[in-house]
Amino acid sequence: EYWKWNLLDLSMGNKMLNFKAGGSSLVSVVIPDAANFEDVLAGQSNFKLTPLADHMDNGSQRSAEVYNARSHGNLFQETAAQYIAGKKLMTGLVKTEMEKRLLKMYRESRNAMREGGASTLFLTLGHLRWKQSETAEASHLAPIIMIPVVLNRVRRPAVFEVASAEEETIVNPTLLQLLQDNFGIDPLNGQPIPMDESGVDVSRIWQMFRHVTQAMKGWE
Repeated sequence: EYWKWNLLDLSMGNKMLNFKAGGSSLVSVVIPDAANFEDVLAGQSNFKLTPLADHMDNGSQRSAEVYNARSHGNLFQETAAQYIAGKKLMTGLVKTEMEKRLLKMYRESRNAMREGGASTLFLTLGHLRWKQSETAEASHLAPIIMIPVVLNRVRRPAVFEVASAEEETIVNPTLLQLLQDNFGIDPLNGQPIPMDESGVDVSRIWQMFRHVTQAMKGWE
């Protein structure tokens, strides 16, 4: 029922079509290898959410810039990969802001679960930047892959882990409906969501979206 109501809303007020990256109801995380991460999360792993300050202060940020220039690598991405291997997720927020947002999300998701019996919390992988027309100046951001997750508070006041909600990972159904109704394109070509050995095939899904939108001016 939650999805039915959202599928009816193709307005720019729906964050499934017009995602605001700076919103207070989200926490961004650094995931260098999304396909591998989705497989690990599907295997029922829990990941502790950690703040930006745990990984990079001003001094270490300068060190990272020097490292990147000398090694042609990306220390931030490499550190994020090491944290994922240790069942941690690096967020893009300082400690106080991360805790405030996570606590808000935790309470809202618990209320939604009690009232509706379904998860309304998602970890998204990949976004489509799209425009309502070729001449439109504004572009919009819509999530592509949506993984239902739960937040578990492992220690007060605000130490949280994220885990799979054990519900099906989906391709944003509102976005699929918009693309079909307004632009006559279907990234999945009427087929079921591509799967790999451990879950959804993240790379294949992204490739399918790129294929059908590559000729759309201002889309990426």
